[in-house]
Amino acid sequence: MSDQNTTAMINILTPVHIGTGEKYSGLDYLIDEKLNQLFRLPTEGVINALGRNWTIYTEWLDQKFKEIESKIVGLDFKKKSKIERTELAKINLEIFCQTKGIDKDIFFSRSLYKLPCSKNLGTDKDISEFPKQAHLAYMPGSEIKGAIRTALLYSLLKHDSNIAIYEWLKTTIRNLPNIKIKIKKVEKKCQNIIKSEGNNSSPNKKEKGILVKELGKIEDELQKRLLRTKLFGGSDQAHFDILKFLQVGDGIPFTPADFLCICPVEPINTSKKFVNWQEFLVPGKSIPLSKIELNSHKSRIQDYLDKHHFSKLQQSYLSEGRLTQILQACYEFNKALLEEEIAFYGKPHIQKQTPKVIDRLKNLQETNTPTSPLLRLGMGQGYLSVTINLLFKQKEFELYDKVLIHATQNVSYDSEHGGPLPKTRRLVEYNGEIWPPGWIQLQMVEKKTDIFALPKSWSPLSFGDLSEAPVAKGVNTAEKEPEQSGELAPAKPELRPEYVILLNQAQRVDCVPQEFGGIMQKWQGLTECGEKRALAQVLLKKLEPLKLKKRDKLFDYKTLLQQFISEESKS
Repeated sequence: MSDQNTTAMINILTPVHIGTGEKYSGLDYLIDEKLNQLFRLPTEGVINALGRNWTIYTEWLDQKFKEIESKIVGLDFKKKSKIERTELAKINLEIFCQTKGIDKDIFFSRSLYKLPCSKNLGTDKDISEFPKQAHLAYMPGSEIKGAIRTALLYSLLKHDSNIAIYEWLKTTIRNLPNIKIKIKKVEKKCQNIIKSEGNNSSPNKKEKGILVKELGKIEDELQKRLLRTKLFGGSDQAHFDILKFLQVGDGIPFTPADFLCICPVEPINTSKKFVNWQEFLVPGKSIPLSKIELNSHKSRIQDYLDKHHFSKLQQSYLSEGRLTQILQACYEFNKALLEEEIAFYGKPHIQKQTPKVIDRLKNLQETNTPTSPLLRLGMGQGYLSVTINLLFKQKEFELYDKVLIHATQNVSYDSEHGGPLPKTRRLVEYNGEIWPPGWIQLQMVEKKTDIFALPKSWSPLSFGDLSEAPVAKGVNTAEKEPEQSGELAPAKPELRPEYVILLNQAQRVDCVPQEFGGIMQKWQGLTECGEKRALAQVLLKKLEPLKLKKRDKLFDYKTLLQQFISEESKS
């Protein structure tokens, strides 16, 4: 099977959370206790549900914020922050409904989406979001490619033909403690920082940050030496990177309610106990990637690699324009990573706390194959999943133990002080059981248009209920009858997922110059005329009701769109 005719299914093996940095609080959701479901509510949904009485909500919020302000007047920053955190958690929609005697059922129909949740979630928690666009969730292709990059670095570094690079790396890390740094005009060796801040329960994060920065420089140079050619200074230019040939698209968007669940996350093997709540992709689901392929014909790749003198080893990962060696590298790295995890959970005191986790990891070992390898993504990846330090822990333990682990931002203990790092892990509770997070499998499959098909009733120019937007539903081999398309409603299943997302964004963009301008930039970047014309019509429909003056930026956008459609009509 040619790689140009394949893509990959992402099989979710354990709960997966991809962070966005965005969280929502108790003001943004309500819980139906009977169904154990969380309803995600935008502020406008709350206001619309209250109708003419919407001011009681804003007045209640105003009163609560004034009460907090009165409690923190005259306090120092530390006390202020503590009181604010405690009091803000008490301001949520559940309390509002109880205080004002409002039936919260009126809000449920206004929700963006609903998700299954644990009984002990409560209404005062902050919840970390999974990536979404236009209220559809998706798996970012960049997350997949980042995991592949780490595996490739591991594979390249351990190869015999790169022994010179490996020796350079060893020598450079061994000399890291001797590097002199100026701190507030005082010269200081990195060794002094390691001595004072390593094995320290309350390290100076600024000083440890210096070690992180110096190690980052070494890792950047390592990536250049392993992945790029040196010809014409190519090691300093990203377009001479062998991974420039690998294209990994986002996963096909899916409805949150079908694929996500809100789960608690807790650390183990630590005295500091806390719980975080996050949106997770649940085990047992499969999501098609929009693409994963080498982005050029194999002969063109080979000509480019030969012309720019990439090494034979580098070239082998792109052999005949196929992904075989890249998948093999992923298999080898995650095989080693799973062995490390099994060793950690095999410790008697850990196994006593989490007896089923080691069995899950052994099952993952059996699932990992050279043609359908495992990857670890997102929250819970840990220190060894996102760096090449796993190889040093295996082969150069003393350097790992005495130098590398201390070039981290937080607390770091070596083996003489209860370490080495990482000595903790995070686990997820899902369906009443404990899971190691982040494990997926890449399963290569033949491209089929029905994997990416849109529902027949959905049209890019007639945005209705978002439940009719394209979603990932797995592979369906049944033949579909071709849809008769009208002049303004092409119902072709070949619409690109990226374009579908853009259409949804355009329908919901506010007519504010900055936000509208972002959509316009994406519109100008479209190369397919049909897509560009359809999107222009959607954007014009948003602008037509507005009374715009010539000095308005939106007026310029409207003129540009009108000119484009006029020229298209003539041609």
